[in-house]
Amino acid sequence: MKFQISTSVFVNRFMPVAQTINSNNKDSQEIYSNALIKVNKDSIVFIGANPTTRIVIDLPVTDDIKVVETGNILINASLLSNFLRTVNADRMLFELRDDQSLIIATDNGAYKLPTLSDQASNYPNWDMTSVDNSFEVDSASLYKLIKHTTYASAKTDSADEVLTGIQMNFNKDGIICYGTDKFIFSKAQTDIQSEGLTDEVSVVLPSDVLSKLSTIIFKTKLLELQTTYNLLKILNKDAHMEYDIRLLNNNYPLANKVIEKVLGSTSFSFNVNMRDTYEALKRVYVLLKNSEKVSYARIQVTKDNEVYLSANVSKEKLATSNFQGQIADDDFTFSFNPEYLMNILKQSYSSQDNITFTFGKDGLSPMSIQCDSSQDLDKQVQLVAAIREFGKN
Repeated sequence: MKFQISTSVFVNRFMPVAQTINSNNKDSQEIYSNALIKVNKDSIVFIGANPTTRIVIDLPVTDDIKVVETGNILINASLLSNFLRTVNADRMLFELRDDQSLIIATDNGAYKLPTLSDQASNYPNWDMTSVDNSFEVDSASLYKLIKHTTYASAKTDSADEVLTGIQMNFNKDGIICYGTDKFIFSKAQTDIQSEGLTDEVSVVLPSDVLSKLSTIIFKTKLLELQTTYNLLKILNKDAHMEYDIRLLNNNYPLANKVIEKVLGSTSFSFNVNMRDTYEALKRVYVLLKNSEKVSYARIQVTKDNEVYLSANVSKEKLATSNFQGQIADDDFTFSFNPEYLMNILKQSYSSQDNITFTFGKDGLSPMSIQCDSSQDLDKQVQLVAAIREFGKN
């Protein structure tokens, strides 16, 4: 195997592969620490995988690339990426020797790196034997949906693996995404249609994988998505790039039912400014971090429809508008984790947005957060679970 290529062209194609390999390889098989480079007469294909994802970048051979001999290279991704960071040359010549060593020659010298190229045929093959669904989606809309739901999913060490992902429902009328760790519920929706889709497709995808996609895949207007029972394939045809994601168990919590139930049993609501509320929450959060006893904040609503945010001895009034509904005879109190609400506001809304807080008849039902004026999505709603204070019914 032997070919010559521009250093910048090679680096730009290889680094996303190395990033994918290194992103989720803890306790995985040794072969997943390697990148596969397939050198053909008309293209050079870069492949990297970990147990949950695979990336494939196809580089067509042009006049700037000279393929002398075809073949495959299987090489440790960290080793090669670290070497590439030291290269100060315009072009590189790659040559695989009979002893499976890789010689990389530049104007500054020649360098020898070990490979496992004789084991290239053992590299995991994720190719689909058949496709259940194939359709196109708007990449910008998909990115916004992911951004507004992945933050609500559980951390990767969650005992319930499915909660570390988000559910994405595609149909001819639009896309709906749900994320939850059972303390926060997030729903984001767009009316952008999925071209070529007739039946609804529902998949559950790992959030940590999706959150890294923006730097790799979303550099085109349209993405083609293909699905099977256990795999989602994302194709960026403009960049000759493919990203494959293994699906999580599709038994996702019925977040949509929870949201519908909460919104269907509201008692009162009011509007607040996102920036002012977020700044007030930050002040409360600082006090709680230094507290040894109390870890929750409260939203308190009086009979006169005045709203206060409090924690420990701190209490400040929130400016509200458009108060609708009516609280019970007694003052209303909703206890919650302020960090959850801070994450929702920071991830989902701009500083100028006026958002609507909606509550049930008692302080034990989740609080919903919505914003009709958001420019990012057609519709979004989040829930924050209540905290039952000790000694309260």
